[in-house]
Amino acid sequence: MKLTALLLTITAFATAGFGQSLKWSAYLDTSTTFSSARATDLTTDGVLDLVIGGGLDGVAESNGVNAINGVDGSILWNFHTDEEMFGSAQFMDITSDGIEDVFIGGRYAEFYAIDGSTGNMIWEFFPYAPMQAVDSGWFNFYNPQFVPDQNSDGIKDILVANGGNHAAPPWDTLRDPGMLMVLDAMTGAVLAMDTMPDGEETYCSPTVFEYNNELHIIYGSGGENDKGSLWRTTLLDLMADNLENSVQLASDPSLGFIAPASIADMNDDGNLDIINVAYDGTVRCFDGATNALMWEVVNAGTESSAGPTIGNFTGDATPDVFGVVYKGAAPTFTEFYQILIDGATGNVVWQDSLGSMHYGSSSAVDLNLDGRDEAIISLNYHNGTSFSHQVHSIDFQNDVVTPMSVVEPGVNLATTVLIEDLDNNGYLDFVYGYRADSLNPMGANGFYVKCLEGTNTMPPVGIAWGGYQGTHKDGHYNYEGTPCGSVTNTSFFDNISCNGFADGTVTVNPATGVAPFTFLWSTGEITNTIDSMDVGTYSVLITDATGCTTESSYNTVDPYVITFGGMGAPTCPGGNDGFSFVNSSGCPCMFSTCGFDWDSGDSTKTASMLNEGWNVVTITHMDGCVVVDSVLIPDAVPVMDSMTLGPIVCASDPMATSFVDLHLSDSTNTTVSWSHGETTTYIDSLNAGMYYVNLNDTLRGCFATDSVMMSAPDTLLLSMNSVNVGCYGDSTGSLTANVTGGETTYQYSWSNGEITSGISGLPVGWYTVTVTDSLGCIVMDSMEITQPAALISNIGSYWNDSTGNCVGGATVVMQGGTSPYSYQWNDPSSTTTETVSGLCAGTYEVMVTDANSCTSLIDVTILNTLSIAELNSAGISLYPNPANDILHIDLSSEQLLGATYVVLDNKGRLISEGNLNALANTISLVDLATGVYFIELEGMSEVFQLVKQ
Repeated sequence: MKLTALLLTITAFATAGFGQSLKWSAYLDTSTTFSSARATDLTTDGVLDLVIGGGLDGVAESNGVNAINGVDGSILWNFHTDEEMFGSAQFMDITSDGIEDVFIGGRYAEFYAIDGSTGNMIWEFFPYAPMQAVDSGWFNFYNPQFVPDQNSDGIKDILVANGGNHAAPPWDTLRDPGMLMVLDAMTGAVLAMDTMPDGEETYCSPTVFEYNNELHIIYGSGGENDKGSLWRTTLLDLMADNLENSVQLASDPSLGFIAPASIADMNDDGNLDIINVAYDGTVRCFDGATNALMWEVVNAGTESSAGPTIGNFTGDATPDVFGVVYKGAAPTFTEFYQILIDGATGNVVWQDSLGSMHYGSSSAVDLNLDGRDEAIISLNYHNGTSFSHQVHSIDFQNDVVTPMSVVEPGVNLATTVLIEDLDNNGYLDFVYGYRADSLNPMGANGFYVKCLEGTNTMPPVGIAWGGYQGTHKDGHYNYEGTPCGSVTNTSFFDNISCNGFADGTVTVNPATGVAPFTFLWSTGEITNTIDSMDVGTYSVLITDATGCTTESSYNTVDPYVITFGGMGAPTCPGGNDGFSFVNSSGCPCMFSTCGFDWDSGDSTKTASMLNEGWNVVTITHMDGCVVVDSVLIPDAVPVMDSMTLGPIVCASDPMATSFVDLHLSDSTNTTVSWSHGETTTYIDSLNAGMYYVNLNDTLRGCFATDSVMMSAPDTLLLSMNSVNVGCYGDSTGSLTANVTGGETTYQYSWSNGEITSGISGLPVGWYTVTVTDSLGCIVMDSMEITQPAALISNIGSYWNDSTGNCVGGATVVMQGGTSPYSYQWNDPSSTTTETVSGLCAGTYEVMVTDANSCTSLIDVTILNTLSIAELNSAGISLYPNPANDILHIDLSSEQLLGATYVVLDNKGRLISEGNLNALANTISLVDLATGVYFIELEGMSEVFQLVKQ
């Protein structure tokens, strides 16, 4: 197989090995879309007729479904539809007239059952205007499959998918979820239904296969611009309206799974497996028994909606996969690739880029009856101004591409060539379609359907893949060969001549059966003889012209059996006195004259100078066959079997855990000598460093040396950072433990119960932290949180105003806190020093802030003093002044009776207070210290000064 592009030979049509003749041609106008043709006998004349869908998106179509006479291409009937019918038909007789009826779907809920003989409608799924379908949640119907009767009416029912709003813009990712459903084939009624498990839309036709006597369904979700998955469920779950138990086989975060899956046994285990092409161009094969991914081929930078074609292309016993992928992203594709994947291995064995456009799936059939299938493809060409179309076959055995039709103006964008023997005359017919407009591929100028017939006869094992979704329209690979017992063979088998040679040969000659015969070897050969056989089992499947098969197997073996025995290890490790006996079935006795050449220098059957490990011997037989083989000599018993180490856990106390324990093979007869003087197998309390030991097995005479490095982790070290309390009485302190060395991670335990490396919100006091590393080593430290003295402000001195002249002042004196201090008075000048002046009578505050932002607030009252003369003029007499124990206050009128008086010290602090309840009043001064005091009377804005003696 050739792996590079465009290496196949394209033969001229005139000399093609498979030249086909035009049998008939049919033309249907107006349609731009048409589906892949499907065949059934609609006229009971013994010739299969064709049914094909068509139409224009968004337009009612009189040629929505068309029946074409398989004899001459004449139109049997046309069926009117409200929308285009892109689906391919399925057939089943539900009218009991002996003619199969047609089931076909299309856009906007278009799904019909049509009488096959008349073209009349039996039922319509949604008998309303197409645009009402979207409002009702119905979208496109895809290709249906029949399932066993689900409602006990004796008629198979229909499995079909609905979904996909193709009119939605690419950026609209909020799509209506697609649906998988079962319909009553007699009425179109919904028997079961559920939406996609991931809530995404669907454009994928479902496929059904049997596993463990139960029907399983493969279906896909997502679209060209919508994420999706490939799913597996059972018919039983779907009939319960439940897809939630579906198994997700594959998924894609941005693109969906559009192409229907194909089904074939890809690993010869008797179970059907699943082959799928994701829209991102990835081809995958899943084990049908386990859902495991058997292989995957990623085609980066491509997209595809073409289903995989299954056929026996490469020649081994496993079917292969042919696919088509498009380079680029919709709607802009720059190149189209055809790829062939070996079904047994998942390897790409052939790839090319044929034609200008190739979107559709392909077919597969053995045209030349060599037991290998050819791929049938429909290619389009563009010469810059117009399009043309041609059908080709690809013979992968001979690397040849052969035209099967003439080059015709027009385009076939997406349909698959149908392969059938329509008239049952023994020759294959090829039915294909293409759009008539060669200038505009989307032009509404109708399409042609043509039938070719040549000299290709029906393969004895049937048609592998006869059209879209396979020969039986169910997505299953078709192989009809059966071991019917009528084929026998004789064979001529020559085994390998000498060990290691690949020169075995076998020839099989069928003795019975109907010629011609095809041969399918497990190696991929297709002749009756294979050679260059190596050791192994080779099988051949012989098929005669009737499809009967027989299979034979042949085992090739080395002619001489080499055996070894009596092996013995050397006495000491590293020694060369090991021994072994070798024997060959070609050297049975002393007269066989065999020669033995050991790489150790020995030259007899028994070698006694062998090293530990593999030792090679070359045996020369009497017939000249030279066989090279080897024997594994076991290792000698070591002087020391093993060593146990106790590591140094904590660098601060290395001797606590360190030890070395030697485990000797013969502790009784082995002496021990350590580099630090010890002579025992167990030593402990070791510091870090290198220790050497010499061992002497005195019984065998074997010596051994060894060493051990006792290493210690870095010393576990702890330091602490602190932030003290800023203001007296607060809890703003913090501590941080800084740890290095030891083995991370570290655990912290503080005396206040915290377990993090740093703690905060602390009041004054001592705090202790214990740190433990992952080896259990411990380190501890303590630190004190302190605070400054309480910040206290006092009025050190003040002076009063005099008779309203605003000459008062005061000085604040600080204690405690943390200097420097800042000051803020509330006087008219907003003084910011410790002394304020120029004050009128009144009360003033000063806010003092220290370096830690701690604050203290104090106030002072500035008085307005009066003279005795001023008091007398106010009708008040105060005497004596100075005074000792008693102060007299006399009133000259009753105007001030009941007034309140207060006594203040020289700092403005309240000393006492009372009421003037009589014209003659006394105030006790006994408890007052000697000094200056001030008396303020209610109703008077001034105060007068009193001296206490």
